[in-house]
Amino acid sequence: MNRLSTWSMVIGVCIMASCRKAPQPDTAVLPEHTRAIIDYFLDETESHYTDENVFSLEGCFSADSSYYYLYIYATDSLLAKPYGICGGVVHYRGYDISLFGNSWNDYFWSSDTTYSIPKTNSRIEDEFIFYDPIGWTICIYTTDTTIIHSRSDFPILSSMPIEEYRQTLCDSLQAIIKH
Repeated sequence: MNRLSTWSMVIGVCIMASCRKAPQPDTAVLPEHTRAIIDYFLDETESHYTDENVFSLEGCFSADSSYYYLYIYATDSLLAKPYGICGGVVHYRGYDISLFGNSWNDYFWSSDTTYSIPKTNSRIEDEFIFYDPIGWTICIYTTDTTIIHSRSDFPILSSMPIEEYRQTLCDSLQAIIKH
């Protein structure tokens, strides 16, 4: 009887191991300055959400292409999941980071892969939950990569005065981008 239960346990472990989802490979590459921006975002915001988060980076140009928006969001995957045309996924600091939109000629990420992530039902739609994920909007002039403070947006997660906090974030991000 002991031998039978040992074999049953071995077979069960083998089945469970074979059914585990294999880690997905990265389909994009982040340059050093983008990793530094993500590090800064995580350092500033990580204590404000759970472990069930998926991160998204999205880039887009203004209508006249004079400035570029880089959006960074921490989305609670229990409430909503990113969807749309994805420019790749990167695994960084233990998180899955989905990349959407324009990478500004590979300045913020590079990828040879583009695919569609289908929209799945979310608790927000099912239960009419108001959900505002933690995110940063960084607006950058395309001519010289200067951050436009007035068009950038950050949640206030500090006891510093609002303008001082925004200035500190923008100055630090500017140093990262210009590095």
